Formats: sequence, structure tokens, C-alpha cells
Amino acid sequence: RIRSKGKQDFLYGYFEARIRLPIGKGIWPAFWMMPTKSVYGSWPRSGEIDIMESIGKEHSTVHGTLHYSDDPSTGNHQYKTSHSNLWEHEKFSTDFHNFAVLKQPNSIAFYLDGSEYSKVTKKDVTH
Repeated sequence: RIRSKGKQDFLYGYFEARIRLPIGKGIWPAFWMMPTKSVYGSWPRSGEIDIMESIGKEHSTVHGTLHYSDDPSTGNHQYKTSHSNLWEHEKFSTDFHNFAVLKQPNSIAFYLDGSEYSKVTKKDVTH
């Protein structure tokens, strides 16, 4: 477990980690970002970016998710999620893979091994 809270703050940029995932029922490995200061309130009001989440029983699938609230007064949890798959019979536990997110002023893009597999824009999360 690596905990970086309070060590560095970033507004925009490309964030990447090279990870080999464990597998097994009941585990949920993840690589995520949360704000240092929850200026809009507690989770999910101030948001969370799950750069990579893996559900232990899904050996060949990873998820990228944005968590947010569409109503700061109620904290109504909303999310936009997408996933990426390896080729049939391949597993994320067999080798290391690069998981990344590119956070820009109007969009957040998710990457697996250098290839973008999803992008969420401001328009996608506002009403």
C-alpha cells in the first residue's frame, strides 16, 4: 500500500503506474486519486478518480471510474465507469501493465498500456 496524501497535489496531468494485479475471490485492488481537501464535502461530493479497479474474480477486466455528486446539497452519488479487457485467456496477474489517466481541464481519459480506452468530458457529467 502506498499512501501519498499530503505529499503532492496535482490539478492536471498524466498519472501512471505499472502494476501486476493479484487475483482471487473477494479482493478489489485499485489505483485511485482523491482530493487532498474535500472542498465540496465528504465523498462523493468532492469526487474520486479510480484510475484502475479490478474485481478479483474478473481476471481479464479492469475498470476506470469517476465518482461525483450531481447535487452537492444531498451528496447524491453518481459515477461514470468504463472497462478494458485483455485478449481471451490472458490475465492481469500474469504480467505487469501500465494503468494511467490524463486529467485535463475539460476531460479525463483512461489508458491501459498506452492506449486510451475511455474519455469522460465535462459535458458527460453535468446536466
